[in-house]
Amino acid sequence: MLSIEMQQGNNIVEFGEKLNERIDQVVEARFPEGVSVDTIYSQPESVDHAIGHFFTEFAIAIGAVILVVMILLPFRLATISAIASPVSILITLAVMYLLGIGLHSVSLAGLIVVLGMVVDDAIIIVDNYIEKLDEGYSRWEAGWRSATQLFIPILTATLTIIFAFLPLSFLLEGIAADFIKFMPYTVSIALATSFFVAIFLTPYLCFIFVKKGLKKPEKSEERKPTFLDRVQAQYDKLVEASFKHKKIALGAGVVAIVLGGFLMGKLPEEFFPRLNRATFNLEVWLPEGSTYDNTHQAVERLLKHIESDERIKDVSAYVGTSSPRFFSTYAPEAPAENYAQLFINAKNPKAAGELIREYEKYLEDFLPESKVRIKRLSYQNSKTPVEIRLIGENLDSLQVAANSVTPLLQEVEGARWVHTNYKNPYYALEVDVNKEQANRLNISTVGLAQTLGASLKGAPISSFWEGDEAKDIVVRVKESEREDFTDLNNLYVNSPTGAKVPLRQVATLNSTWEPGLIVRRNGLRTVTIRAETTSDKYASDILTPVQEKLAEVDLPAGVAIDYGGDLESSEENLPNMLAALGVSVLLIFLTLMFQFKSLSKTFIILTTFPLSILGAATGLLLTSNPFGFTAFLGIISLIGIVVRNGIVLVDYADELVHDHDYSIGAAAMAAAKRRMRPIFLTSSAAAIGVVPMIVGGSPLWSPLGSVLSVGLMFSMFMTLLIIPVMYSLFVKMPQPSPDEVETVKVPHLSTVNDPSYS
Repeated sequence: MLSIEMQQGNNIVEFGEKLNERIDQVVEARFPEGVSVDTIYSQPESVDHAIGHFFTEFAIAIGAVILVVMILLPFRLATISAIASPVSILITLAVMYLLGIGLHSVSLAGLIVVLGMVVDDAIIIVDNYIEKLDEGYSRWEAGWRSATQLFIPILTATLTIIFAFLPLSFLLEGIAADFIKFMPYTVSIALATSFFVAIFLTPYLCFIFVKKGLKKPEKSEERKPTFLDRVQAQYDKLVEASFKHKKIALGAGVVAIVLGGFLMGKLPEEFFPRLNRATFNLEVWLPEGSTYDNTHQAVERLLKHIESDERIKDVSAYVGTSSPRFFSTYAPEAPAENYAQLFINAKNPKAAGELIREYEKYLEDFLPESKVRIKRLSYQNSKTPVEIRLIGENLDSLQVAANSVTPLLQEVEGARWVHTNYKNPYYALEVDVNKEQANRLNISTVGLAQTLGASLKGAPISSFWEGDEAKDIVVRVKESEREDFTDLNNLYVNSPTGAKVPLRQVATLNSTWEPGLIVRRNGLRTVTIRAETTSDKYASDILTPVQEKLAEVDLPAGVAIDYGGDLESSEENLPNMLAALGVSVLLIFLTLMFQFKSLSKTFIILTTFPLSILGAATGLLLTSNPFGFTAFLGIISLIGIVVRNGIVLVDYADELVHDHDYSIGAAAMAAAKRRMRPIFLTSSAAAIGVVPMIVGGSPLWSPLGSVLSVGLMFSMFMTLLIIPVMYSLFVKMPQPSPDEVETVKVPHLSTVNDPSYS
């Protein structure tokens, strides 16, 4: 088998195409007719398939976002808003190319995540432009006022999302950092691009194509309310009810936060998922001491059973060893005569999933006295998802502890291939040297060991060539002279003085049992109990009940417990992930303080994030996804987007208070009613944009899409109902005297309850 690695910085798909062409040329030129070359695994083909799948999702997401905008807005306004999406994405791709950021699953996932956000600024600008026209401004003045008036709020909102992602690029470490490092850059470039498109291009398009507002003339005929009109009417009733019952509204918010935290704690956990690929392995382990021939026969029997399956494209068998490393986190097994591997390529990922589920049911006991392990590709660095480590110095105590812990794992539903790295003791020969006699004869311990080794195992004296391979010529004592202890005792040992004495004169031979393998980890003797999980279970489903039972087990003195696998990956990365989250919140806090210069308003806006946790947890539950690294990325994304909604709402309430002499309460309610539409539109666009991630069924990206889609819609609802109430209760501003303001009127609200505004 030929294994080839590519230098960094090259296009892997282009590299694969050129390599295949070159191999075909070499085979045709140098090998006899009938010789062919089969590719067992090609990373370029996998990457090409994954990129194609992502481009399909990307195209669907673009179409879905544009469709949502078209449905919820009049055609002309929707067209202007939707133009921002392809324009921003095209500019983003150009900038990525200039910066050397390639198209791969992570950068494309970043584009899909940000796809619904790049139209947000344009929607808000279009909404403000229409408002200015309805207030009586000319088209030109409405155009520049719609951009300049919202420049700071939109800039702040854009920065909050960028700051939510940016810490991920420099605070994470290890495989998590390698995996995600390009997503913050992709998101930041796309958001910055969309900001400039919304500020400079969208107002100009509005000026060219939108010549009148949407305010309905008084004598015009009534028309049928649109979907957005009906949503507005229902929301108006809800927000008025929340203002009448402020304590109940705030209580509902507190309950949502507590319930969200509770549900998050109950979610299954999986830091990095198994990959949804068409490739998987079957590993065959025979008992210790099995010969190569025994292993080969077991593989032949297994091959006859699976090769006829039409869902399998091809199978490659490795006896006594495993395939070379072909994936970054794939760890080949050490060569062993009792080990074999079947490398299976199914026709597609769906077929591979079906085969794995079937094999889990009957292959475990298919071979007598043998174990068959199903191994899927994963981003995890550990050998198995579940690992329990027993640490101590006494080997007997470690074995006793392992015998107590192993059954606990075997009893848990969903645990497969439960085993330890402790190998059975072997029958060994111990040589007890009589140091007094050996010193008298000037025979050293090293010389004695060399003599025994050469006599029993053999000593190379020369070599001969068989083709291109050198073979050693080994000399050792005849088998008839080393069959039992008597023969070995009669072996002669050479002294440096030239004397030859039998071995029994300077040493005594004893039989004993020795440990098959002494494994050390960080310098400490460690027995590791490992287990695989079935395809419908996560590592946390297996380990959590075992940990509860371990609390009741009395382990031998001097034995400590540690955990590896998925749990170790989570614990190693959790501090850096929390640090990234903390830095993101701090940067967003400073940005909000810079704009509003008020602690109360800043904390009110930041409340939008905990209000979204219940939606995020619900999204993961509805789609049966675990909480892991990509779900955490969804939480990070959610912070920036929901804070943006809070900024849009609070900024408009401030405008009503400062520029139009509204009271705090009136401004809060009016801002809620007026900003419902842009917040509803932008949240819907962002939520719909990630739906292809969920529908695609990728175990890697589906959790992110679930958190964003459901979390955004739930947060939008809670933000629009609770943030205005909090604003009315906790924001303190000078209010106008009664003789200064007779009535509460503002031209900005002329379209709030107007059914013609859509």
